[in-house]
Amino acid sequence: MVKYIAIVMLPMMINRRNAAMLVLLPLPVLAFLPFCHPDMFDSLRAFGASMHYNDVFPAVFRVLPQWAYLPLMLACLLSGLWWTWLLRQTVPIGAMALAWMWLLLCLPTMHPWYLMPLILFLTYSPSRTWFLLSALLGLQFFVLGYQLDTGVWRPFDWIWIAQFLPMFLLYLYDHNRADQPWLEPMPPLQSIDIVVPTLNEEAGIEQLLTGLREAKETLVAQSRIAADRIRVYLVDGGSSDRTLEIARQQ
Repeated sequence: MVKYIAIVMLPMMINRRNAAMLVLLPLPVLAFLPFCHPDMFDSLRAFGASMHYNDVFPAVFRVLPQWAYLPLMLACLLSGLWWTWLLRQTVPIGAMALAWMWLLLCLPTMHPWYLMPLILFLTYSPSRTWFLLSALLGLQFFVLGYQLDTGVWRPFDWIWIAQFLPMFLLYLYDHNRADQPWLEPMPPLQSIDIVVPTLNEEAGIEQLLTGLREAKETLVAQSRIAADRIRVYLVDGGSSDRTLEIARQQ
């Protein structure tokens, strides 16, 4: 699952400061090309089309003909990831969490340990729905225990219902509530004063000030603080290069 985490979360971390690094993304693909084989995607196709266990959206779309199932699942996955990508500038951590949540709902297989990476993000972007699902997925160990005792792999419908029905009911309940005391927003910041000492920093001062400006724009967009309450003080120690000239242009 690590490879899927990287695929869905990496786009959420792209911003104007690191967009140039995108040129490096094709390098792993190019390095892999000499080892490509016509059947290299067979296992992935089999995983998506034939292997199903404790899934959510695939369980719904499987009632459709096979020719429509995979395109619709792919469209469902990409549309959700596109929506989360649009959120990345204002709430990047939340967008990363949503991307992983959406991927889990679209995977044809969901084991309890698939939610382990998500727990870290829930500390930044709390969700009662996913906290509940994290606990209810423990019911899957009943299936694993049954296989260990009998040698038979047998998913139980009642476990699927016990996991996902409370999850979706809680989501609908929370979504329709005007007040959500368990998601109290962080109080707005009163003011931020940033002091930047410099001495012959012409090589990096522009990048630093650009990063500070983008951080300011993010905080203002999140309504965490008013734009005029963020102040940056540059204290120069007598630079003999273009540090002050570059800083004044920012």
